[in-house]
Amino acid sequence: MNGKFGESGSAGRLSWILGAFLAVHCCFWALGPWFFLPYYLLDTPEMIMVGKHWLLSTWKHPGMQGWIVEIISQITGEVTIAPYIAAQLAVAIGVWGLWKFAREFLSPTAALAAAVSMLTFIYFNYESLLYNNRTFLRAFEMLAIWWVYCAFKTNRIRYWILTGVILGAALYCKLMAFLLIIGIVSFMVVDPEARKYWRTPGPWVTTGICALLFLPFILWLFQNDFAPYKYAMNRAVGSPAPWYTHITYPLRFAFSQLGPLLPIFIALLPMTGMPWKWQRKKRSELEMKYRFLRFMLFFPLFAIIVISMVNGSMIRTALGDVIWLFFPVWLLCGLEYVKDTPKALRRVLSITAAEMVLMAAISVSVIHFSPMINGRGSRIHYPGPAIAAEVTKVWESHFDEPLEYVRGDDWPCMAVSLYGKSRPDVYSPLWMTDEEFRKKGGVLLWQLPVNGKCRSIQNFSNLDFFYTEENVPSPDWLAKFPNRIDLPPMEFSPQTRFAVLPEGVGIALVPPAVED
Repeated sequence: MNGKFGESGSAGRLSWILGAFLAVHCCFWALGPWFFLPYYLLDTPEMIMVGKHWLLSTWKHPGMQGWIVEIISQITGEVTIAPYIAAQLAVAIGVWGLWKFAREFLSPTAALAAAVSMLTFIYFNYESLLYNNRTFLRAFEMLAIWWVYCAFKTNRIRYWILTGVILGAALYCKLMAFLLIIGIVSFMVVDPEARKYWRTPGPWVTTGICALLFLPFILWLFQNDFAPYKYAMNRAVGSPAPWYTHITYPLRFAFSQLGPLLPIFIALLPMTGMPWKWQRKKRSELEMKYRFLRFMLFFPLFAIIVISMVNGSMIRTALGDVIWLFFPVWLLCGLEYVKDTPKALRRVLSITAAEMVLMAAISVSVIHFSPMINGRGSRIHYPGPAIAAEVTKVWESHFDEPLEYVRGDDWPCMAVSLYGKSRPDVYSPLWMTDEEFRKKGGVLLWQLPVNGKCRSIQNFSNLDFFYTEENVPSPDWLAKFPNRIDLPPMEFSPQTRFAVLPEGVGIALVPPAVED
């Protein structure tokens, strides 16, 4: 296969095709949630709060994703779909990076097929609605791989600089980006051809820029007792598990990756044909780039499996999203025979388009009909706007001042902050003090159990809040507000047309301090 384009006109047409697919895909997943998604998925309100306060980091993750969504929110007039617009920007960057990368390994038609097929990757469609710390990590890691390759190919200092910048940005998305850095460094150690770059300024420029960009976060870590590291270790180690989990959990993670890859396999079938036969011949003088491709695909997979084996911890399927970003390129490069023809490309595009429509239809159907099946509105049916309106009404019936702060469980608190008339702030020691809350007063909110349990609580904002085994707020937490006004609990119907169990919210008011 040839990594160079033929006629510029042909290249231009292929670029237009990619742009058309991206435009349709991104418009649907950015604008569509306005019509079919009642409420944000779990992590999205947290990202909005982080961006609102421009936090360098929380005790869980760095704050890059929050900054991006806040910028887009300000540009768009704080529209509710700002996180989805941000997510599709990340998708566009990731697919564009894959397109550029694929052109170095494949013919123009095969490169387009590889790039377009990634729009069937679940993390680029339905899962992109979950705007979280991995959303832009996927985009930045794809750019990093592309620019590292360019640095190897040309040894131009600009690509080493770009690599340092994008790796620094990836670290500010999620510290999991260290796995990518370790992979790049490991390749440059084990590969004899790549080792020569250590004798050039490039890698050291990359290291210096990345370290300089990351320095503020390192200082923050020292000032905050390495909180994200402790959080990651607690998630990785967890509680003691039976010995066999050191085997079953890694296998479970490995096999779980087949599901997200299946739509890509199906989309590329017209080019790959059946049965598949892997190439066994040696590569040409460009052999190093193929070694780099294989290494950067399998190193993170191997590393995650080893971590699971050592810790006996269950790794979520979703954490494999950054592994497969250039999987189509590896697949088409590795096969002995690829139908690299315009007819095969048309079939790939047709299947990809059909899969895109099917995935959109399934997503909308699941969102709409899931309450009918489980009898309880899922997290995306949470009655956030109704809770915000009622809480605001209750506050205004007691006090003349606008509601400024809410405190307690993140679920109802963030709903009030996102949809409340005065857009009150969620209390958090990350950006305010107890004294400020006591002075201004506010509303205490918590969930009431449905079917004996509350929704999962992330404890992002209010680290001092927790439920007892009886699913009620800790008495010690409530005791911090002796002047509170306890009110009857409230019930709200989830945002669905089906008859489901109501969401209960406990509420208490903390009066503003009386000035002397």
